[in-house]
Amino acid sequence: MRDWLAWTTVALAGLALVRASEPLQTEPAPGAAQPVRKLAGHRGGITALAFHPEGKWLAVGAGNGDVRLWSLPEGQLLVRLSDPREGGARISHLGLSADGRYLSMTSRTSVVIWDVADLKKISIRYEDTYSPNPDLIGTITGDGKLCFVARREGNEGRLQAYSLVNRSLFDLPLPSGAHVVGIAAIPDRESTLAAAYCAVGPKGENGRIVLVGLGDPRLIDKDVPAPGSNDSISVSFSTDGKWLVVNNATQVSCWRVPGSQIIRGPAVVVPIRALTAAIGPGNRLAVAVKDEDDEFVTLQFFDLSSASPQPLGQLATSIAWVSAMAYSPDGALLAVADDDEGIVELYSTTTAKK
Repeated sequence: MRDWLAWTTVALAGLALVRASEPLQTEPAPGAAQPVRKLAGHRGGITALAFHPEGKWLAVGAGNGDVRLWSLPEGQLLVRLSDPREGGARISHLGLSADGRYLSMTSRTSVVIWDVADLKKISIRYEDTYSPNPDLIGTITGDGKLCFVARREGNEGRLQAYSLVNRSLFDLPLPSGAHVVGIAAIPDRESTLAAAYCAVGPKGENGRIVLVGLGDPRLIDKDVPAPGSNDSISVSFSTDGKWLVVNNATQVSCWRVPGSQIIRGPAVVVPIRALTAAIGPGNRLAVAVKDEDDEFVTLQFFDLSSASPQPLGQLATSIAWVSAMAYSPDGALLAVADDDEGIVELYSTTTAKK
């Protein structure tokens, strides 16, 4: 039997390329920081964010299967990419090669890689030819040569890599009883390193990180938050590639990435209830926090330069729930996804209050 995931190459037929008007504006809550820009119109909530490596645009993935590219700093909608064959499949991840050429999108049925140097063509398509899989997730690597794809099969997970160079597909080992819940590639033009955040156990009661792309896979099993079954989780590399950050509903764990990119630890652990987290240049950690009694999310900032994280300040928002967050490459902006309203708010990182 053929593998239930197959590689195909498709042309642009069926893709919608749509221009849009200015994003909507809404009034902030009393005491909330005012974002410098709002990007609106995302249907089905916002599930993923990815900045162009040079800060030219921001890619936003939505719950209805659309990917919108917004120009920066103008905030104009450049294009909307949607594949009607996905049937509005929810996007679970966006990835970018470090040179900004390839944009990868994962839904429950496929991983699509666009050559964004030419938006009139899809270079490669990776799709589930059998049935939808809600645990399908993948990403393009920083060097643009590999695409890692993971899915769940019963109680076990499967992780594969597809080479865009020689069109070969191969399997990579995962810990017994583990499946991938999140994946991120380091933003390095010369590296294929990716971190696969894994849940281990029937209810995800243990967490592991599998590092792939640099020879034999390596395992991080200390200080890794347990993904759980319903927790808010995220995994990403910092914009400069010097940190790896993972969070669940109880802690944020950050590992320094040395020049060799062989991550060993120990992690810098921030014991905080985070919806999501991101690290920008200059060792700056941003965490989206909302306690049970809070109406809106607060953004908290930390300096990771020393042995223990040092608070830098915070921003009050008018956002009820943050589903994704990302720093701009220069660290000047923080993109925060308002899942309820379908709006991305761009905040200046210099306005945090101590």
